[in-house]
Amino acid sequence: MKPLVEFVPENKEYKAVKFFENYFEGVLKGLFNTNSVTLPYDQINSISLIPPSGVFGFGQIVVSCAMPTMPIKFSKFSLQKAEEAVKLVQSKIDARKGASSQPAAPATSGADEIMKYKQMLDAGIITQEEFDAKKKQLLGL
Repeated sequence: MKPLVEFVPENKEYKAVKFFENYFEGVLKGLFNTNSVTLPYDQINSISLIPPSGVFGFGQIVVSCAMPTMPIKFSKFSLQKAEEAVKLVQSKIDARKGASSQPAAPATSGADEIMKYKQMLDAGIITQEEFDAKKKQLLGL
C-alpha cells in the first residue's frame, strides 16, 4: 500500500515517516534494520506542528497519545509534507470525535503566525512595515 504522505525526517531514529489512510509508520534506522513503529490514528489524541525557525532550523510534529512517542523533526524543505501529514491525522481525529461537522479550530496560534511572518521578513519576502502591520493585527493592537 502506498502512503498518502511520506518524507525523510531529521530524527536520528527514523529513516522515513509514512502516513497511510489509517495509521502512521516510522521506519527505524539501522544498517540491517527493517523494523518500524506503527501507530493507528485512533490511538492519537492530538497532533500539532511547530514550524521550522531560522535559516537552518527544524520543525516538529508532536503527537499526543497513550503510549510515549518521540516528536518527528523535519527541515524547512519538508514543511509542506509535514503540514499535509498533520492535516491528514487531524482529519482522522476530528472524524473519530465527531467534530467534522463543527468548524475546526485554527491549526496555528497567533505566535505561530507571527513566527511565519518573521521568517518571510528575514527571507526578504515582505518588508519591515508589512511585518509590523501584520504583527499588530495578530496581537489585536
